Amino acid sequence: MRLSLFWQGALLLCFNSPVLAHVGEGGIVDSYGGLIHPFTESVHIINIIALGFLLTQQASRIHPLGWMSFALAALVGLILSVMFPAMDISLALLISAIVLGVLVACRFSLSLEVSLCISGVTGCLLGMDSLTPDPEWWSTAISIFSSTTGLGIALLIAMGWGDHLRKPWQQVGIRVVGSWIAMAALLVLTLNLKPV
Repeated sequence: MRLSLFWQGALLLCFNSPVLAHVGEGGIVDSYGGLIHPFTESVHIINIIALGFLLTQQASRIHPLGWMSFALAALVGLILSVMFPAMDISLALLISAIVLGVLVACRFSLSLEVSLCISGVTGCLLGMDSLTPDPEWWSTAISIFSSTTGLGIALLIAMGWGDHLRKPWQQVGIRVVGSWIAMAALLVLTLNLKPV
């Protein structure tokens, strides 16, 4: 007897095991978690989107160099997070999102050096906030590799959207997104700094 799609889904839900939002104890500890981590943290998402849009607003020669700077700095940040696992950089990520959002909203033309510096700092911060070290060195090495790959892919996606949206009204939309990112990050930062 064939079951309808609805009943198949209901049966599947009955026998489903619990799903964890974060792999391991507060961080990623395997390759799959490393690849999807940039897409699951809101502060990471807004930083990556803002950086991707910012890089595509610059001269075309900056795009690949900015991406490489980001990826290498993310790798350095991931290694630093293994060496200093207790560092909390959530406020630095919010400040980074504010700065990136303002730069996108104002559509500043940046030099190559400044663009690479901004990409590197953002990549390093995201890398430092993306990994919880595992006692086994092999698992940690896999996590570092997959996290670097995930961050690089996420930035490529954001840059791809920035390259695709080239019409004048779409560029206005990108600047509006930049202002929203800056205001959202500023609101969260203000709430975090407010004494209870």
